[in-house]
Amino acid sequence: MILPIGHENQEVRRLPWVTFFLIAACLVAHLFVSRNLSRMETDVRRVATSMLRYWAQHPYLQLDPEFISEMGISETDLQRLESMLPPSTPPLSSVELEDEQRELDRLTGELLNLRLSAPYYRWGLVPKRMGLPGLLTHMFVHGGWLHLIGNLLLLYLTGPFVEDIWGRWLYALFYVGMGVLSGLMFCMHYPQSTSPLIGASGAIAAVMGAFLVYFWKTRIRFAFFLGFLFTGTFKAPAWMMVPLWAGLELLNAGTMDRLTAGQGGGVAHWAHVWGFVFGFAGAMLLKWTHFVERRIAPVLEKATSIRNQSLEAYEEGILHLDKGRYEQARDCFVAASRAHPGDLDILEYLELVTRRTGETGLFLQHAGRAIEARLHRKDAAAALGVYQRLRQDTPVEALPIRVSALLVPQLLAAGEAKEARALLEHVIDHAGPDIPAGLIIPLVEPAQQMGKTMSRRLEQLTAGRPDIPESLKQSLAAPASTASAGATGRNRQLRITPAVPTRLGADRLMLRLKDSGEKALELSRIHSIGVAAVSASNQPLLLLIDLFLDDPATDAGVLRTIRLASNTYDPRPLAAPHAKLGQAFCVFIQGLLERSRAGAWPDARILDIGRIPRFPDLESYRRSLTDGQE
Repeated sequence: MILPIGHENQEVRRLPWVTFFLIAACLVAHLFVSRNLSRMETDVRRVATSMLRYWAQHPYLQLDPEFISEMGISETDLQRLESMLPPSTPPLSSVELEDEQRELDRLTGELLNLRLSAPYYRWGLVPKRMGLPGLLTHMFVHGGWLHLIGNLLLLYLTGPFVEDIWGRWLYALFYVGMGVLSGLMFCMHYPQSTSPLIGASGAIAAVMGAFLVYFWKTRIRFAFFLGFLFTGTFKAPAWMMVPLWAGLELLNAGTMDRLTAGQGGGVAHWAHVWGFVFGFAGAMLLKWTHFVERRIAPVLEKATSIRNQSLEAYEEGILHLDKGRYEQARDCFVAASRAHPGDLDILEYLELVTRRTGETGLFLQHAGRAIEARLHRKDAAAALGVYQRLRQDTPVEALPIRVSALLVPQLLAAGEAKEARALLEHVIDHAGPDIPAGLIIPLVEPAQQMGKTMSRRLEQLTAGRPDIPESLKQSLAAPASTASAGATGRNRQLRITPAVPTRLGADRLMLRLKDSGEKALELSRIHSIGVAAVSASNQPLLLLIDLFLDDPATDAGVLRTIRLASNTYDPRPLAAPHAKLGQAFCVFIQGLLERSRAGAWPDARILDIGRIPRFPDLESYRRSLTDGQE
């Protein structure tokens, strides 16, 4: 036995997605069919056993002619079966005889229905009942793993290279058309056959014919076996081996016709022969008319030239990087990134080289373009991945306004409410009057979800903008009016855990709790940080820092917070040992915000000691949190 395992032409200009899809479709179809087939085997065996047993007990009964025809039982086979039945005398009562005949007809009908509902008959191509669905679906159904793997191996060795010359659309039409045509010719050759034709062999034989036209000089590598023992490999040109295979298929087709009285046997050799003939003829016609050169090649060249240039720049950049030539590597990766801004591999190398050259701003620029490109392709997951990579070393303030605005809805949809809020604050704080309306409008719904403060701030950004619909401006104003008209609509429960901070680390805050001793709070758990000043009469000013574990902007039933009161600790050992007390509080709050990446509640005013929200007493501050009054 010989088996093709490769050939000398192994390069293509583009990934052969059509061939990959066909391989995947055949695999999925085979798994689906195998699962359904295994479930039916038991039923078929049970009904067939019952039918044969009943017929053996009543040999004088006649099998249904439709059953004989559909099962492909010849006259000779029927006579042989009847001769094997034991002799028996029919009943004297005609009524009893009719009842027995009806029972046999019922059993044969049940067996026939099971056969016709089997996957091979449902999705295969039965010549006697030929229809359009079977002409298409039979190409994806196979009779076992060896059948499937053999076909897919031949498709993998020939399909990608024909697809590379013809392009995806022409190749896909050719493959399906040749599969249909070879199936149709098979049905015309065996018009009365009730055995289903399954497998992609006809279409793949056509691809092999096209491969012979364009790659006839290619030397193919074969492995040969003696039994199951691997013996070695050899090479032979395609012009010798492919026609040899086609000739053997033609010889086998004629032999099977003689041996099986025109029923075709178990292998559809004629489908292979006709597929190869039509595929070879079709490819010759395309080559003779220069259709590919005149119509297909210019389009493919245009599609692949940019990719090839960027690939060359990408590979050259890797060589420069390996040799320590960082400036040259940077130039190559920048050129490749400009050609393909959404390529994450190029972006990864650009990040590496800009760290070496200290040009993080250049990486930030191209990362922003990559995010935009991925969002344009509806690949939000990849865009958020680039953003998370950026946020490891880049503060929110350094992100471009356009990129920040595009990411807000995506982060909110991904459950990253804290990051979304920080970006939206960045957009509102730094967007100029010329920010496009197309960036503002998608931010309306996220702002409404974040509460009335954010809605009011975005409303101010839209003021005086005739390109923003009035209905959106009114929807931004609605949360504020609703809250002031009936603040009791929220009435959430505030759950406070008093704590004293003892140490601020890179990713955790050590706290001393009243009943539990010292505990570590992961900074990533903090959703927002709020600061309020309570200045009761005849009492010293009390500064409260609330580490909100839930979003204070939503209407959730419980708002959990860890409260740090200024009368229980000194912030200077934690953040600024030599600063004044007020300045140390600001540095401490700034450190918490940066390390936790939490949002500032209600906004960035909490970083200015003179602008921190003030309340006459603790109850007023509590009501602002539970009733929605800010």
